[in-house]
Amino acid sequence: MTVALPYTYLEWEIALTRHFLSIGQGDASPLRSFEVTDYTLTEAVGQKYTDRERVIEAFRSTLADKQDALVKALQRGEYRRYSGDEIPGCFAYLALTMLVEGMIDPDASGHAFRPKLASFLKLDRTFPHLPGINRMWLDLDAWLKDRAARGSPFRVLDLPPEDEWRTQIGYSVHMSFPSRKDKQVVQNFLSENRDALSSPLDFLDRFRRVADGSKSSAYLKSAYSDFARSYLAGHRVLSDHRFWRLVQAISLGRKTSSTFELLLEMVHDEDNLWSFLVSDLTTGRGLGSHATLAKALVACAAVEGHDLTHAIDLGVVFFHQTGHARWEAMPSLADGPSKVIVGLSPRVAGKIGAKLGALEQSGDWALTRIVPSGKAHDVISAMIKLPSAGEQIRSVRVFGGVRSAGEWLGRPRVLPNVAADACGLSIAPRGGAANLSVSCEEKSPGTYAIRSERALQGAYVVQSAADATGASPSWSRSLTFVRDAHVHRSIGEAKGASVPEWSDVVAMQDKVASPPRGWSDIDPPLDDLIEAVYAGGGSSGWSEAELVPMLSDILSGEASPWDVLRSLQEAATIEPILRPGWKGRTWMLRRPTIAPLGPPAAGLVVVDGCVGARLAEDFRDAVAAMGGQPFRSGGVARWSPPLLGAASVQPDELAARLRWMVDSPKVAGKAPASFVRTPISHEFYAPASFWSWKRGHFVTARDDDREPVRLVRWKSVADRDHDVYVVSARGGEARFLSRQAAIAYAHVTRRAAMFSFEAGTLVRSASEGALPGPISSWLRYRNLANAGSSGKRHYAYPAAATDLPRLQSLLPNIVQADAAGSAHDAALAVRRSRDGARLLWIRDSVKAARVLPPVG
Repeated sequence: MTVALPYTYLEWEIALTRHFLSIGQGDASPLRSFEVTDYTLTEAVGQKYTDRERVIEAFRSTLADKQDALVKALQRGEYRRYSGDEIPGCFAYLALTMLVEGMIDPDASGHAFRPKLASFLKLDRTFPHLPGINRMWLDLDAWLKDRAARGSPFRVLDLPPEDEWRTQIGYSVHMSFPSRKDKQVVQNFLSENRDALSSPLDFLDRFRRVADGSKSSAYLKSAYSDFARSYLAGHRVLSDHRFWRLVQAISLGRKTSSTFELLLEMVHDEDNLWSFLVSDLTTGRGLGSHATLAKALVACAAVEGHDLTHAIDLGVVFFHQTGHARWEAMPSLADGPSKVIVGLSPRVAGKIGAKLGALEQSGDWALTRIVPSGKAHDVISAMIKLPSAGEQIRSVRVFGGVRSAGEWLGRPRVLPNVAADACGLSIAPRGGAANLSVSCEEKSPGTYAIRSERALQGAYVVQSAADATGASPSWSRSLTFVRDAHVHRSIGEAKGASVPEWSDVVAMQDKVASPPRGWSDIDPPLDDLIEAVYAGGGSSGWSEAELVPMLSDILSGEASPWDVLRSLQEAATIEPILRPGWKGRTWMLRRPTIAPLGPPAAGLVVVDGCVGARLAEDFRDAVAAMGGQPFRSGGVARWSPPLLGAASVQPDELAARLRWMVDSPKVAGKAPASFVRTPISHEFYAPASFWSWKRGHFVTARDDDREPVRLVRWKSVADRDHDVYVVSARGGEARFLSRQAAIAYAHVTRRAAMFSFEAGTLVRSASEGALPGPISSWLRYRNLANAGSSGKRHYAYPAAATDLPRLQSLLPNIVQADAAGSAHDAALAVRRSRDGARLLWIRDSVKAARVLPPVG
């Protein structure tokens, strides 16, 4: 299907203003040049490069068909001023002049601008006087400065000083960079000097003769001189400089000098084994998760035009730590990180051997352990020529954080970081008053964390503190924050299968606890975590390799991110979906749903699904408008998700007001040990980790000799199928896709307790593991509270003593019951009693006692 192109001048003005003048992906630096070519024009209107001829013809005909208006603009600077702050009205005309200036047209009497302009427009006329072009540049300069001062999302111009030479087309000539001739000059140089980019300083020395030569345009000379001057002055955040963008684009084979960055991260899985995440840093879109470095680098190599290409070809990839559970690949070893992990190709690993310590194989590549960056540089550079760290050109990067509809979530614990080699950074509202509660704190040399005492809202600008005094900054980035995530209008359906854990599932019919009163506050870190999960889920959900590191950063070691992930699943907030034909899980947000509980007369409901702050307020207002009592209660542990609900409401009416669904909650039935097994064989799998009964969690070095029950995690050798957990006992085996179901089944089979009952909670005694989903749902609905974690190994469920008999019947021996007078024993005594025994709280413990009927 052919996509419609802009048809009128206004449509072109809107598209080109948005693409070339707006802050876009966050770069708020002054505009010092424009690359207006067939490629960038095609990109500006959202078309594919193969459609460039159609795009250029549409642009030409739109302007040529309105010849009178075009001539007025070019000759007298007269054009239509549109009301509002969205478009300046003259930029499409200026884009035309830069497009023509960059062309080499053999049919236009050499390279003179005016003949090329007439030839491109296919007009039989001359353009002898064009002072209107420079007038429009000055108008545009004033328009952008005015909008930027108001805080509108536009970049300002950095025009050269006005002089006699710039009376007609001078600004267009100066601002159009690079031309096709400039690209050809750089292309020829790089073809003749293939090793020039190994050292930026060597490159500058070699290119100086080209820049001084007759083949270089005045604008290539100017761009080179400005870049060289900045570099020799010690600046290294120059990857966005117009000259260096041109050099990198040609060396990497890109069609445009617009920057493109590929992100490669190492993250730990549940057993502390490495997995590798590849994503497009420009858009934040994940491109895949891989179990080995070798496979991740193959995926990176398949994407053209990124800075990691040179490192992959060299056979050495350096990773530096950027969070509690993530390490990021660098194009080269730069100043800053004190410790690194190094990925080595087979060729390089063979040369280095054990000089950097023991190596861990990751496919045919190898990984070092954490080593000092200085030692890594010295050992590797003794065998391979590495560029000097102090010479390397770097980019300004904004990373971490969570996006919501293209904006950054402004919660204090999920604010992004900034990488730059500035001596201090400043951050302030864009075009507004200062906010003294927000700052940039240096975490390590060249890396800064944005800190704020309260949630941020609105547009902010980050730049070098040295440039914050009024001088035109060499770079700046605009970041727009929202305190609360935007509401997802629709939550998508992930392609793949769910992970069932329990086969006997029925509608909830049991009595439930009395609803809590009031709308309780949430601990700020937990509140930020819930909002971040909602914000980043969107229509495509969370990749596990993205979600777990984000949770780790918020938790800061206070709890296991995997336990918190499980608590979110058990709170009916998110659910895992197995990716089809590929290893890994996608965590999808569950749709907001009204779940009725208890007798209809009570009007008791709870909210299932992922609900952000805005939706929570909508729910509260809707319940109050119906005369009901909304409540929000905390769970049994610090990191338990809050439970939302209401009393005295009609479920159908409430759902209609909110446009949510109504669904009967599902829980475990009465059939014992109804674990869901998988028929998938592990024939072409290899063991990856083993359950340790001594430590209560999976380990990579097995210690289960002579154990009657063994649990092993098997990984696909081809790394394309999902893990299979195999429980072996008494000559038989049971296979599971669910890790938690496998752990619980192994405990039931071994008759080993996995939980203890303590003061109204069911506390996990193992270091990891969980109840099967429908059983945890039953406890959640029955006790109106969510499970959760309050420590690295602590995990608890809400439970009453009267819940224990059913738990014991569903999962025999799963609750520790060897203590005299335990709650479990008391509950069993009540169950077997025929004389009216009841559970009583006597001297800080639960006991079974006969309750006499009242006299009279």
